[in-house]
Amino acid sequence: MLSKNKINFSLIHAHFLDNGFVGAHLKELYEKPLVVTDHGSDVYYWPFKDNWCNALARFVIAEANQIITVSKFNAEKLLSLGVPSNKLHVIPNGYDGRIFKPIPAVRAREKLGLPLNKKILLSIGNLVDKNTFFT
Repeated sequence: MLSKNKINFSLIHAHFLDNGFVGAHLKELYEKPLVVTDHGSDVYYWPFKDNWCNALARFVIAEANQIITVSKFNAEKLLSLGVPSNKLHVIPNGYDGRIFKPIPAVRAREKLGLPLNKKILLSIGNLVDKNTFFT
């Protein structure tokens, strides 16, 4: 499709290590650099699932020109998988502080219909063991 439509592009950007396998194939096919972004679950479990997944993860790591991850924790996992530090970059997920601003807790609870006199626990993240949702 890319060749047929004569689409010009500078690089291939694959999200998640397992998708990096397709990215590595496209890198070879189109002779373009490959950037892989890890978002978390693909580093915590997938490479350690079995020998095949581990070999595939190491192949993607070797083929990627650069690897982006969203946290220092993820970066440590990637380093343990053999990612050279010179091609690993931590770029945290962000937000626009001009749009999202804190509001008083009472107002937030009223707006969301939450009780004012009870403790509320909020956690944002993947349901994975490292986040201790299951303890």
